[in-house]
Amino acid sequence: MLTIAPTYAEFIAQYPAFVTTTQASVQAQLNLATRLLEPSAWGDFYSDAVALDAAHNLSLALIAGQGIQGAAQTAVGPVTSVSAAGISTSFATPSFDGKSKADSWYAKTGYGQQFLRLRNVVIAPGMMV
Repeated sequence: MLTIAPTYAEFIAQYPAFVTTTQASVQAQLNLATRLLEPSAWGDFYSDAVALDAAHNLSLALIAGQGIQGAAQTAVGPVTSVSAAGISTSFATPSFDGKSKADSWYAKTGYGQQFLRLRNVVIAPGMMV
């Protein structure tokens, strides 16, 4: 069973979109994910879960720090409002009726949605707390 978190180099090879993100920022998110996710729960998918969690959080950090064009490229969900002169755009996030706040949090990026999909396949619903 492979329960080793990905290295920075492995993460960048798998997610080259973050090559311009500082190594310290990427490593901080990888470290956080390794502390939050239980290796035994994920089994052989632990490395994938850590990488997806880190990519999700890095994406949200990029969205928060970018202008409208960057956010438009990485946001998930349909555009719900647009302004022209003031340059304002709002995005809807997918609805998770009856789902947890964590599910809603992960639904905000494509990486988070992949994390949820992996979690739903790997971890039995009764095991999630």
